[in-house]
Amino acid sequence: MLNKRPEFFGCGLGMLLLASCVSGLVGCAGVNDALTPSAETFVDQFDGRQIVRQASVSAASGLSEDFHTLGFEWMEKYPALIFVTVGHAMQIRAIQDTAFNADGHIFDNLKPASALTEFAHGASFRRFEMPLDQFRALARANVVKMRVGGINDYTVSSFGIGAGQAIVNSKFAPFLTAVDTAIAKSRR
Repeated sequence: MLNKRPEFFGCGLGMLLLASCVSGLVGCAGVNDALTPSAETFVDQFDGRQIVRQASVSAASGLSEDFHTLGFEWMEKYPALIFVTVGHAMQIRAIQDTAFNADGHIFDNLKPASALTEFAHGASFRRFEMPLDQFRALARANVVKMRVGGINDYTVSSFGIGAGQAIVNSKFAPFLTAVDTAIAKSRR
């Protein structure tokens, strides 16, 4: 039994590699969407208010762009705001500001919601406040360019309905549906 090939879930290593290659060619975005976190609604343990959260996912349409991430959160306590979490995956960089160009409409008035850039697992991220109406426009946009500003420079990535296969594209609709449900529930 010394020459036995490694097996994973009953499949030989060759089959596993072949399956990985085929799934990579057939539909990376679909597979990635299924393997990434979805929006979740829960109750804040402190004050009993609702929170809807979409964990950060890739916000870059292609490998030639900077690997930015984007997550978002709505809180019943602040119903007119979305807290966006902007990040650099696999990079330790200070994040000073962020801006979005959604089909030519510039949203650059985002106020920091965290005092400093946070660092974890080789990534950098920072939270910003965005008015809910601006966030809805972002979600509907054909092409969105996201600018992440550092101390002396900035990087840009893109996403949106007409901007390729960024994972974040598929996260807006379910998140906003959950937010609208939570808003309706809170008004009762």
